[in-house]
Amino acid sequence: MDAEMKSLLERGVSAVERLAEDPVIHMETAPPVCPNCDRKNPVVRVEESSATGLLGEFVIQCHCQHCDYVFYGIPIQWNCVKTTSQASEILKERAELSGYEHS
Repeated sequence: MDAEMKSLLERGVSAVERLAEDPVIHMETAPPVCPNCDRKNPVVRVEESSATGLLGEFVIQCHCQHCDYVFYGIPIQWNCVKTTSQASEILKERAELSGYEHS
């Protein structure tokens, strides 16, 4: 086998090995910001109602307590847990990673 063929085979094997590695998926998400007043992680009022629908199509109508305008929040990523203490821990971690306050 000549040097050029050996080099091509080595490059091919290397490429296949890279494809077989677990992919790293980077998903950017937007911070919780009011689109009306640009307040980061604003205090909002939410009035729940009884409704049925797909969890992946869930939309939250929020009334910003800072600017007094309504906007709609659309969850992009989901963390589904069994208890409120697990939910609280996830919210705390998210706030630390995102740099906004957690109350």
